[in-house]
Amino acid sequence: MLVQFQLASFFAVAFTLVLQTPHVGATCANFAAWLKPVNQSHQAFGFVAFRPLPDGQSIVIDWQIQYPSNANPNIQTRLAGVFGPSTNPPYKPSNSGPLLDLGSIVSSPGNVVSSRIMRASNHMSQILSFMREGSLFVDVILDPTTKEELYGKIVIPSCMEASLQNTFASGFANLLYTAEYYALRFIFRQDVTGVTASLGFANVSQTSSVKLNNEIRTSGQSYIYTVGWKSDWPGVNFQSPATLTTSQGQILFQFAAALHCRVLSNVDSSLFRIAEDYRSDWITIWSMNPRNPDVRTSLSPIYFAHPYSVEMGGSAQDIFQRFGMSTVELQTMNQHIVDVNSLKPGDVVCVIPRWHSVRSGNGASICV
Repeated sequence: MLVQFQLASFFAVAFTLVLQTPHVGATCANFAAWLKPVNQSHQAFGFVAFRPLPDGQSIVIDWQIQYPSNANPNIQTRLAGVFGPSTNPPYKPSNSGPLLDLGSIVSSPGNVVSSRIMRASNHMSQILSFMREGSLFVDVILDPTTKEELYGKIVIPSCMEASLQNTFASGFANLLYTAEYYALRFIFRQDVTGVTASLGFANVSQTSSVKLNNEIRTSGQSYIYTVGWKSDWPGVNFQSPATLTTSQGQILFQFAAALHCRVLSNVDSSLFRIAEDYRSDWITIWSMNPRNPDVRTSLSPIYFAHPYSVEMGGSAQDIFQRFGMSTVELQTMNQHIVDVNSLKPGDVVCVIPRWHSVRSGNGASICV
């Protein structure tokens, strides 16, 4: 299915709905938007997580809406999309369609409704550039009659991660956050359908109910984040020891800053498929992830590239020459960097050596 929207005064974007579940997904979403009501007549709120794929033209989008208990059960979102670019807060540019269409979901009073979609665009590099600049936003029309609408700016969130392990369940957790908001995602290898859970941190007495997710195994499934305002959890230190209390027992863990250049494996992952996605080779991927190359546990972080810390006096051109990468390749691997040509000392970039172009210290080719 091919759908085309005309954008005001800038370019036409064509996107295609892709039904396959991606082979790999980043341990953290690269971009996110917390959606608040445009007017205060309703209590719905939402969240959107964006993960660009390594082909440079596709993106996976998980989005959800928490409906209040008094929501109209017959309402379906009339328009949901990514709009911009704009540095001002209009809810939609006049006479323009979305750069990325998010589709629609039907309301469910008192529940979270979620959707996972994939979009591809010939202009994805420009769209991602706008996201890095902070000039795009998500707008969702819930009901044009009552003017119920959700809006949120797309930002680059900070991210933490943690492995979850106990005798009854094991999995992985992510925490996305900004100065105002947070979003928690808990994924388990075992079936956690119907399992209730609450989360607490050692430095505060308050706990919060959280959603648990089964690992995605089929196309169309989506993850649900537990979303909130940091002001609702006063004084919380997300890096303090945490306890996930479930109806089956407790899991003790601790969030830490997410490591760069890793993806979270799923049931379909293999070193060969990850290498194919990132235009690498399985030997290179294996060298960064020692263990049996034929045996991998799902929901385990896997390095897809080498983390490289920029040193004083270093530049993108140095990286291009040393590792044989192009500007486009470096930017595709590092969506968190606003401009790879303006790197600063201490920036960590993900690099995948292109061996036929790699140069030694004296400038000589290492491949003959």
